[in-house]
Amino acid sequence: MKEKNSFYSLDHNKILNHLEAALGLTNSRSRRCTGKLLALNSIENRVLAFDLENGEEYVTKFYRPNRWTLEQISEEHQFLKSLGEYEVPVVEALDLPASNTSSPTISQTEDGIFFCIFPKMRGRLKDELQLEEVSILARFVARLHIVGSQTTFQHRKQLNIDSWLWDSIDFLDQSPLAESPMAERYLQMIDESAEIIGATIAPLEHIAIHGDCHCGNVLWNEQGPFFTDFDDSVMGPPVQDLWMILRGRDAEDLKQRDAFIEAYESIHAFDKDSLQSIEALRALRMIHYNAWIARRWDDPSFQKMFAHFGGDSWWREEIQALHECMEALSGN
Repeated sequence: MKEKNSFYSLDHNKILNHLEAALGLTNSRSRRCTGKLLALNSIENRVLAFDLENGEEYVTKFYRPNRWTLEQISEEHQFLKSLGEYEVPVVEALDLPASNTSSPTISQTEDGIFFCIFPKMRGRLKDELQLEEVSILARFVARLHIVGSQTTFQHRKQLNIDSWLWDSIDFLDQSPLAESPMAERYLQMIDESAEIIGATIAPLEHIAIHGDCHCGNVLWNEQGPFFTDFDDSVMGPPVQDLWMILRGRDAEDLKQRDAFIEAYESIHAFDKDSLQSIEALRALRMIHYNAWIARRWDDPSFQKMFAHFGGDSWWREEIQALHECMEALSGN
């Protein structure tokens, strides 16, 4: 509980002191933090931009306690390094001159909160992609998956039915946020859908993937796209990274999907049969997402961000979304 409370109320001055210590700047006269901290868009971790008096700009990530072990974070950073070596556009974690852990890219606070530092990269988000941009992104995803196919995570999680479906159901079933009749109806619908979701996903090949590869985690600048936030990188099916970029179901979305696969296959083979699993993966993510919110409910930022979570309107929308997935899956 001490770690959680410290995480929820990370102190401005302590953060700066930890950053300077990890960078080995405590006794520097020319390179110290300016004192500015800018919170970036993240509620799972605490991600902040900061700069030094000499103009250098960085981003730091303080990891939520008890989410990842040191070994799991180290695997994330090693994956980034491998991707960078293969010229996949990612932002690698810096080696910290004064790291106080066994990993050169990770340090920790006195309360045991792990953190790392990245160089700041400037870019912008694109909510809608043109066909040419879809093709550019697809070729980089293909390169990412080439590296992923040569990588086996020993410590990070697997995207599978046990951890993403059954663990989620068990948690929601015990949560006071899912006790209403509408929530019970949602849980019943998951039970009724579990067998087909599991059977659809079970045959899929697993490699190291980004895991959360939506457009909000791809920034664009004059050089093109680059991938950010590998916090959810897992052993999972390559098609997961495709459908999260191209989530729609209409004719234009399917046209973009075809363009994505064509460009992807100019670099690396793609299992087209795995496209039949997209709706099952979509349903699995939504179920996992609801359990994730429920697990984080003691964090004030989650209560603020998801103020309507647990109400009838929330579960009604989730029932409808799950119904659409299962209807589309049955039509494949």
